[in-house]
Amino acid sequence: MEPDLIDAEVDRFGPDLVVSDHITTRILTRVRSWVELYKGGGSRSVVCIDGRRCEIDGPNLKELLGIVDHVENAMRG
Repeated sequence: MEPDLIDAEVDRFGPDLVVSDHITTRILTRVRSWVELYKGGGSRSVVCIDGRRCEIDGPNLKELLGIVDHVENAMRG
């Protein structure tokens, strides 16, 4: 998805989590948690949950769903 389309969707939905292959400035400033999949086309991904960033190598579906669950639980309480 093109960056301007991603930004429009962020404005429209106000998500708590974005998973994308490109993190825009709007995502950085308006979304508390995000995953940048395969940064720069490599095997590493960057995960940011509530301002805390880490890198993971080749995340699989189970790991991504774990991130979604973690963010959901954090938003509840």
